Amino acid sequence: MKKLLFFIPILAVLSACQPPMTREQELAIYRSRCFDYGFQMGSVDFARCMQEQEAREADLSMKARKIQAIEQQNWTEQEKVRIKQNEYEMKRNKQRGR
Repeated sequence: MKKLLFFIPILAVLSACQPPMTREQELAIYRSRCFDYGFQMGSVDFARCMQEQEAREADLSMKARKIQAIEQQNWTEQEKVRIKQNEYEMKRNKQRGR
């Protein structure tokens, strides 16, 4: 689990390096997939395939945003702990110095 948590920020940074796709680029990818699956353009199955591709992408995007929010929250909490630890150490060192 710790290894996974280590790689998630790296993946986020790498994915941020790519510019976002345009709507036309996304649709071209969906079309290509649906053609590869054997659906004919204009058919009900092709339309359903396109909708499923878009829904899947929206779901993945939402999950990625949730992961980023959780990572930010974890980082904030870790910073709070570090600050408290530093305050404790400073107080302890000050008391020893007296």
